[in-house]
Amino acid sequence: MSTPTYSILSIDGGGIRGIIPCMVLTEIERRSGKPIAELFDLIAGTSTGGILAGGLTITDADGKPKNPAKKLLELYTGDKGKEIFKSPPIGKLNYVKLLWKSLFPSKNIEQVLEAEFGDAWLSDTYKHTDLLITSYNTQEMTPFYFRSSEVRNAPKEGRERAVEDFLIRDIARATSAAPTYFPPKWLAYSGAFREKKLKDLALIDGGVFANNPSVLAYVEAMEMWKETPHYQSQFRAPIEAVVSGGKGMAATATPDNFAPPILLISLGTGQTRKTYPYAKIKGWGISWLMPVMNILMQGVSESVHYQMKYLLPDYHVEINGQPTKKSRYHRLNIEIAKEYSEMSDVSANTRKRLEQYGQELIDARSEEIDEIVKQLKNIAELRPVRDF
Repeated sequence: MSTPTYSILSIDGGGIRGIIPCMVLTEIERRSGKPIAELFDLIAGTSTGGILAGGLTITDADGKPKNPAKKLLELYTGDKGKEIFKSPPIGKLNYVKLLWKSLFPSKNIEQVLEAEFGDAWLSDTYKHTDLLITSYNTQEMTPFYFRSSEVRNAPKEGRERAVEDFLIRDIARATSAAPTYFPPKWLAYSGAFREKKLKDLALIDGGVFANNPSVLAYVEAMEMWKETPHYQSQFRAPIEAVVSGGKGMAATATPDNFAPPILLISLGTGQTRKTYPYAKIKGWGISWLMPVMNILMQGVSESVHYQMKYLLPDYHVEINGQPTKKSRYHRLNIEIAKEYSEMSDVSANTRKRLEQYGQELIDARSEEIDEIVKQLKNIAELRPVRDF
């Protein structure tokens, strides 16, 4: 199988740096003339990416996507962004505060999310687009996934709503509860885990294990693809051996026309080369509390990008009689200076610079974005007649 017939959007975590992917999404909407939710079959997000994923799939009274990406961008660039990350004490006082509480109170972010997302439920999101948002349940030490496909048609067992149906504002709060930054999110829950009946959930930021949720979204799509009637027939032909394009994070995958028919667009929130020399960190103890989340999140994002290059390699098609290489996986990200990398820095200067980074990314990858839009529109046209 070569030509993609199913589209996925994956959005990384990164706090206020969500400005960068949101600007790319705004540009995709502008060029396509369609809301993001109408262009993608599955949208996955972690942390700030989870906030965007939920916001993009909330519907109006007619069941249409309610929030364009441009509106969600204002959540970051306007006063509400400042409200979420009200400046804590500076310098070493942060570490003193972290001894007994998170840097930021839950009240501010919860008020903003309620104002933005109201009483929208997971089961009420745009019905033609599946949603996957990550979080981590510290009480059972296991990931917890918010999946719209799980709740839309789930048996309610006498309840008004399915067990795993939650308000989008609560989901957004849970997925963005970054340790040290925000308190965990408590949710009542009557489901089970490993045959153990649960009463509640203690959820923190999904970035602790999946800051880049691309692989999770890929797995979700693969499960759906395997249920289609044409799955077996697509793989009856012998699969050619794929020669490794090298080792390491910069390796290049060999084109493969037998990869699944998935187009995946992965959006980063900027990567930084902020370094921590041995001489500086060798005596660190509590000083690790602030940097460790950024280190973990960037490390996870980059390793997932490496994996996706092999899971969804390029493929070949004939155009005017000539074999042409096409992409089924696009990673749009940009390197940012270390002084703009702190995900809770909502100063006017940082937010302005993040917008500039977003525009620089759009300008640098403009032709690729045009190709992405073309592919997405082609896939959207196939929806009424396809089986995947």
